[in-house]
Parts: sequence; C-alpha cells; structure tokens
Amino acid sequence: MELSEALQYKTGLFMDALLLIGSFLAALFLGSGSSLSSFYQADGAQREILLLIGYLFWGNSCAALGCCTGTLRAEMQEGTFELRLQSRFPLTLMLFCQLLADTLLHFLIYGGLLAAAALFSGSSPADVRFLFLSLPVLLPCLAGMYGMGLLAGAVSLHAKKTGSLIFLIQTALLFVTNTLTPSAAGPLFLIPFCPGIDIARSLYLYGSASAEAWAALLCVNLAWLLLGNAVFSFCLKRERKFGAWDTW
Repeated sequence: MELSEALQYKTGLFMDALLLIGSFLAALFLGSGSSLSSFYQADGAQREILLLIGYLFWGNSCAALGCCTGTLRAEMQEGTFELRLQSRFPLTLMLFCQLLADTLLHFLIYGGLLAAAALFSGSSPADVRFLFLSLPVLLPCLAGMYGMGLLAGAVSLHAKKTGSLIFLIQTALLFVTNTLTPSAAGPLFLIPFCPGIDIARSLYLYGSASAEAWAALLCVNLAWLLLGNAVFSFCLKRERKFGAWDTW
C-alpha cells in the first residue's frame, strides 16, 4: 500500500510539473508575455522572467490549494482520518506543517524546471537565480491559498468528491489572475497570490516594492487563513456530530 501511494504521489507530481512547464512554454512562444512588457516597460529578456514569476507563484499556490483536499480524501479512503483527529495537535496545524514540507519539494521542482526553460529561451543565470530568491514572498501566498484550501476541505468533508472542482478552480486561476497578464491593484488582488506576483515582479525590475503592497499581501493572506481555519473547524465539528466517515 505504501509503495502504491508513493508511486501515485510521484506520478501526480510529475504530471503537474509537466503540465506547468508545457503551459509555460506554450504561453512563451505564443507571445502571452507581450502585455507584461508594455505594462512594466520591460524588454524581451525581462518579459520571460516576469512570466516565469507568475507561473512559479501560480503553480505552487495551486499545489497549496489542493494539498488540504487531497490529504483529506486520501486519509478518508484509507480509514486513517479518525486516527489523525485523535492527535493532541489541531488537524489544521498538522495539515499546514505537511504543506510546508510539500512546498519545499514543489518549489524546488517547479523552480528548477522553469529555470531550465528560461535558460533554454535565452534568459541570463542572474535573472533565473531571482526565481529561487522569491521564496520569502511566496510563503505568505501559500498560507492564504492554504486557507482557501481549507474552505474546499470543509466542502469535501460532506460532499466528498471535490477533485474535479479543485482542478477547475486551479485552471481558472491561471487565466483570471495576473499570472499571464498584468493587472493594477483591485478586487483581483484579493486572490492570495496575486499581490505576491506583483511584489516579486517589482523586486525583480526595481529592487523594491511599496509598503502598501507588502501590507496588502500580509493582510489578504492572513484573512484567507483565518477564514479558512474558522470555517473548516466549524464544519469538522458538525460533521463529526452529524456525519459519517464510512460513506467513502
């Protein structure tokens, strides 16, 4: 069973990485970054890094979004969910610690693949190095996306099958956020990783970002984290009282 789970996890990670790099190369060669050049007044080489930043944040944020529901689904199917609930540590804390461990792996894999694609397309090693230095900006975004994932996890406690819904949300986020196209601060920046992308791009181009941008990044993601934790905890208590885990 453990071998099967490990192979399934590695296969899923490989397919996610393949999809990420494939969609990036398609966007790059189709000229999707032209609007980024105009908005940020960037040249061709900088445009590729700006696009890479968007993909790096989107890919890791989608992984954070799916982490909660994926773990819940797997443990409920295996019948180990009740054992986790008996731990002295809150379930949301354990899920978050697991997310941090998975994040490092995803960041290294996604970052490495995107960096290789950037070098292949002509970007300089110095520019590519910035991708890995953007991790401190990415971490608050992952906390916010984890909160969003907890909301989806709250739904999965009752609805069970949410995999297709999560995939649709992840795909939609690629096109409606500032991953591919730039956007000024507005309602779009209520999505956890959108202000992070904007800050990372500003740091890359100008070496700094405004205090307002940093404040928005922290406040938006903290709000999502607190909301997700509150809703998930409420739904978990209700499901333990009125629901049944053996319907999987």
